[in-house]
Amino acid sequence: MKRWIIFLAAFLVLAVAAGCSSADAAEEEFEKYNNEDRIELFEKSEKITEMEPELINLYSEPEKAKDYVDQEILPLLDDVKSQAEEVDEQLETDEVKELHALFLNQVSKLTELFELQAELLELQAPPVSEEEQQQTEEKYPEMQQLSEEVDEIGQEYGDQRKELEEKYNSSAS
Repeated sequence: MKRWIIFLAAFLVLAVAAGCSSADAAEEEFEKYNNEDRIELFEKSEKITEMEPELINLYSEPEKAKDYVDQEILPLLDDVKSQAEEVDEQLETDEVKELHALFLNQVSKLTELFELQAELLELQAPPVSEEEQQQTEEKYPEMQQLSEEVDEIGQEYGDQRKELEEKYNSSAS
């Protein structure tokens, strides 16, 4: 009986130590993600936001605006997605993986949004037929929906990241 108690006590000590180790690993991974990986990804993503005024200026010339989306914005999004997938492959803890999955989803939705926007710009290149105008009007709600989804995912990402910052008493550099 005494051996059994000693065995059980040793098992409990190991289980607690493993749990602490797992929590420490999650905290360390979140710190790295929050202060390094996320910052690098958001710096690239921020460039897309900086490109928006130029895109808006080109709306009066749909062909040029479409080219800008195709040649500047979509390749940058592909680069962000590629880098985000590399980060994803390195993540090990569920909490950080779940957080990063939101970022990946947002990038995916943003890519869909810009691809659809390029389609709509192509439809609006003069001369615009009635059929092209109708197709644009039919697809526009889809673009609005994608935009809302991008915003919602971004909000969810921010909320979840804040929760992890509070949990681990962390903040971005």
